[in-house]
Amino acid sequence: MRKFHMITTATLAALLATTALAGAQSSQPNAPAPAASRAGGAALSASAEPTRTGDIRRIVLYSGGVAEIVRSAEVSGDATIGMEVLLDQVNDVLKSLVVRNPGGGVGQVSLEGSVNAQELSRAALFTPADLDSLPLLLNKLKGARVRIEGDRSVTGTVLGTSQPPAGESAEKSQRPLAIVAVLDETGSVRSLPVFADTSVEILDEDTAEELKKAVQSLSRSLSDDSRLVSVKVDGTGARTIEFDYVVAAPVWKSSHRLVLGKDGKGRLQSWAVIENATGENWSDVTVALSSGSPVTLRQNLFDPFFKERPEVPVFVDRQSIPDADRGTVPSPAMSAKAGRSVGGAAAFADNLMAAAPMPESAEFSIGEASEVGEAVEGDVSVTYPLPQPVTLDAGSTLSVPVVDSDVPAERIAVFTPDRGEIHPTAAVQLDNETGSALPAGIVTVYDPSGYVGDSTLLPVPAGEERQVQFALDRKLTVNTTEKPQELVSELRVVDGVLRYKSIQERHTVYTAQNAAEDERKLVINHPKLSGWQLVADGRVGETEDSYRLEAVIPAGGTRDIAATYRFVRDEGFALVDASQSELLRFSSQSQDPALSADLKAIAGIQGEKTDLDRRIDTLSGQKQDIYAAQDRIRENVKAVGPGDLRDRYLDTMRDQEDQLKAIDREIATLKSQREEVEARLREKIGAI
Repeated sequence: MRKFHMITTATLAALLATTALAGAQSSQPNAPAPAASRAGGAALSASAEPTRTGDIRRIVLYSGGVAEIVRSAEVSGDATIGMEVLLDQVNDVLKSLVVRNPGGGVGQVSLEGSVNAQELSRAALFTPADLDSLPLLLNKLKGARVRIEGDRSVTGTVLGTSQPPAGESAEKSQRPLAIVAVLDETGSVRSLPVFADTSVEILDEDTAEELKKAVQSLSRSLSDDSRLVSVKVDGTGARTIEFDYVVAAPVWKSSHRLVLGKDGKGRLQSWAVIENATGENWSDVTVALSSGSPVTLRQNLFDPFFKERPEVPVFVDRQSIPDADRGTVPSPAMSAKAGRSVGGAAAFADNLMAAAPMPESAEFSIGEASEVGEAVEGDVSVTYPLPQPVTLDAGSTLSVPVVDSDVPAERIAVFTPDRGEIHPTAAVQLDNETGSALPAGIVTVYDPSGYVGDSTLLPVPAGEERQVQFALDRKLTVNTTEKPQELVSELRVVDGVLRYKSIQERHTVYTAQNAAEDERKLVINHPKLSGWQLVADGRVGETEDSYRLEAVIPAGGTRDIAATYRFVRDEGFALVDASQSELLRFSSQSQDPALSADLKAIAGIQGEKTDLDRRIDTLSGQKQDIYAAQDRIRENVKAVGPGDLRDRYLDTMRDQEDQLKAIDREIATLKSQREEVEARLREKIGAI
């Protein structure tokens, strides 16, 4: 009979800790894997123990945060190959693993169990909670044959455990942890207290094996930081098997050094900073860097996933009980049914300090990189293969050159009005003639005297230019003057409507003053206005939000750079409705003398009409005043009786009536005159 080790409350935790430590040691990449812990769904036999793969052979690091890793193993004939994978990379390996087996095929890929301890124990007899204490374990051992040794020794079958009764007890250390009931070999039920020094020996072989498995599974789930992936391959002869997969990796970074020379030339070195985060050392690994940003996804393919299913009740026949008879009623009334409604709920160097003058023989320079790989341009990315294999310890960082080339680098000054500064920034017009795209990164700029500033660089395709701004140029001052203006042009009359082009202009003058002893090339980033047309001298290009204007500022001199925005739209109005002032304004802006004279004539007629309208309005206002006065008199007449005051009110009303008649006659005369003026206005407009 197989016996499990004696278990006490004090030693149960030590057993778990020791097993966990052994599991952690066995999970190290260089440690041999125990046969028991490597058994899995693949059901590999002892003769098919997986051969470990060699070190990483090739790796491509992407700026999108992933790495493509290639491993290899030498095999002959049919073989089962294993590779240790970090636990947090298992899902990526399951998602992306590609096996290359020249002259053969891939049989199956198997993997150790899930890390989820709860899922490990789903079908097990013992759960992790059952191992927390001896009383809990004993309660789980119901029906198992055990030998319990404490105050007395009992051999039998565990029936269950209970809490000791509350009562007067001696010291706490003498209080039992639980009471266990055991059916002994004579058929008697024995009750034993369980103390801290109580030991239990499991006599049932199957139960002891289940407990051992539970402890091993729990320790492996808590301590393992890697998993063994086993791949069975078929084929004949000696050959190299390659494993290719994609996992998460630190984004590789780039930094640039730009050393400015004379005659608009410079030397550019770009360095890449990479980290080894694969969990193992690199030895002569072929490394390439890709600037691509692929779409990267992840999914939990390792842990078990169970679909939720609705639970339905058991169908049984339901027999209804008849209601008791309540008798008849003489006049049964019909009750109305109340309706019910159901609601739902739905769900981103202020001051340029030049270094002290140095002898000409000590001009700042940069050493050439020993060897730089040739970049490969792809459809959506640029790959920079490192020319030499890389050896790098796990967790270490390496910086290597990927670009080393002489490039056009002209010194300029860049003025951006939106920055609110009167001084432009010292910059370099960098022309990427390296033959490949430059990766994004920080730029450190040097001139013959040494360090002058830093800048940033976005990805630069081959053959394109970028401004690298690195410091404030206090020897150049730029003042901005703006003046808006509105003009009209192309005036013409069509069917009584004056049509013209309305022109809005925004004049901007940049006055640049150079206090340096040499001339400076100034580039102005003039802001764009949507829908407006730019008229400017020295325009050399544009960006998404600005036009670039270029000018050379003489040493110790001043120069104006003008830029004008124009916005043109077609407008018009009916001459018959135009005001005199409006007609006179357009008459003064017309380039056609005849049209100008006609507009002046129409303005004169409109002036007459306006005067008549004003006089009519005045008389109409007088009438309204009389009407208001008459209303007041009528109220007063009602309030007083016959007499002199009433007679005076009536006399006043008669005089007002005479005034109203005179006003009406005058208004009629003025309206007649206005009709004549309107006729002359229409005739004049029609004659144009």
